[in-house]
Amino acid sequence: MNKFVKGAALVSAVAFGTVALAGCGKSNSDSASSKATTVNMYMPGDKPKNYDAMIKRANKEIHKTYKNINLKGRL
Repeated sequence: MNKFVKGAALVSAVAFGTVALAGCGKSNSDSASSKATTVNMYMPGDKPKNYDAMIKRANKEIHKTYKNINLKGRL
Protein backbone atom coordinates (compact mmCIF):
# COMPACT_ATOMS: atom_id res chain seq x y z
CA MET A 1 0.00 0.00 0.00
CA ASN A 2 2.80 2.36 0.84
CA LYS A 3 4.40 1.89 -2.62
CA PHE A 4 1.03 2.50 -4.26
CA VAL A 5 0.53 5.77 -2.37
CA LYS A 6 4.04 6.94 -3.24
CA GLY A 7 3.56 5.96 -6.87
CA ALA A 8 0.20 7.67 -7.14
CA ALA A 9 1.58 10.81 -5.46
CA LEU A 10 4.52 10.85 -7.87
CA VAL A 11 2.29 10.41 -10.92
CA SER A 12 -0.05 13.15 -9.72
CA ALA A 13 2.75 15.59 -8.95
CA VAL A 14 4.48 15.03 -12.28
CA ALA A 15 1.23 15.19 -14.24
CA PHE A 16 0.02 18.41 -12.68
CA GLY A 17 3.48 19.98 -12.86
CA THR A 18 3.68 19.10 -16.54
CA VAL A 19 0.23 20.51 -17.22
CA ALA A 20 1.15 23.72 -15.41
CA LEU A 21 4.29 24.11 -17.52
CA ALA A 22 2.53 23.22 -20.76
CA GLY A 23 0.86 26.63 -20.83
CA CYS A 24 4.19 28.49 -20.75
CA GLY A 25 5.19 27.91 -24.38
CA LYS A 26 4.42 29.94 -27.48
CA SER A 27 1.67 28.62 -29.65
CA ASN A 28 0.00 29.53 -32.89
CA SER A 29 -3.76 29.69 -32.49
CA ASP A 30 -4.30 27.42 -35.53
CA SER A 31 -1.85 24.71 -34.50
CA ALA A 32 -2.72 24.77 -30.79
CA SER A 33 -6.36 23.91 -31.40
CA SER A 34 -5.76 21.07 -33.86
CA LYS A 35 -2.75 19.18 -32.44
CA ALA A 36 -2.53 17.06 -29.33
CA THR A 37 0.58 17.32 -27.17
CA THR A 38 2.09 14.17 -25.70
CA VAL A 39 4.04 14.58 -22.49
CA ASN A 40 6.54 11.87 -21.58
CA MET A 41 6.86 11.11 -17.88
CA TYR A 42 9.85 9.16 -16.60
CA MET A 43 9.54 7.23 -13.35
CA PRO A 44 12.51 5.80 -11.47
CA GLY A 45 12.35 2.35 -9.93
CA ASP A 46 10.29 -0.71 -10.66
CA LYS A 47 7.07 -0.63 -12.63
CA PRO A 48 4.03 -0.60 -10.30
CA LYS A 49 1.47 -3.40 -10.69
CA ASN A 50 -1.27 -0.93 -11.58
CA TYR A 51 0.93 1.17 -13.91
CA ASP A 52 -1.46 1.21 -16.89
CA ALA A 53 -4.40 2.12 -14.66
CA MET A 54 -2.41 5.00 -13.09
CA ILE A 55 -1.51 6.45 -16.51
CA LYS A 56 -5.11 6.07 -17.69
CA ARG A 57 -6.41 7.79 -14.53
CA ALA A 58 -3.86 10.62 -14.87
CA ASN A 59 -4.91 11.20 -18.50
CA LYS A 60 -8.56 11.23 -17.47
CA GLU A 61 -7.86 13.92 -14.84
CA ILE A 62 -5.72 15.97 -17.25
CA HIS A 63 -8.39 15.82 -19.98
CA LYS A 64 -10.94 17.43 -17.67
CA THR A 65 -9.03 20.70 -17.98
CA TYR A 66 -6.72 20.27 -20.98
CA LYS A 67 -8.25 18.32 -23.88
CA ASN A 68 -5.12 18.31 -26.08
CA ILE A 69 -2.55 16.96 -23.60
CA ASN A 70 -1.81 13.25 -23.25
CA LEU A 71 0.50 11.72 -20.66
CA LYS A 72 2.76 8.86 -21.73
CA GLY A 73 4.69 7.10 -19.00
CA ARG A 74 8.13 5.58 -19.41
CA LEU A 75 10.26 3.63 -17.02
